[in-house]
Amino acid sequence: MEGSNFYMPKGDYDLAIFHLEQALQLTLKSVLLENGLDYPRTYSVKRLLEILGGIKEDKRTF
Repeated sequence: MEGSNFYMPKGDYDLAIFHLEQALQLTLKSVLLENGLDYPRTYSVKRLLEILGGIKEDKRTF
């Protein structure tokens, strides 16, 4: 997120959002790994959230 904090005040919003999205992807992938799952080779935040949502629902049913 340092990248986004650097670019946002300069008005480089595209680069700021790019860095935020990368940070989010890495965070979601680390949560998947912490839950013992590998993650697919994807850059889709939506897909990663869907996978993570499935894990959390499975844990609630037990």
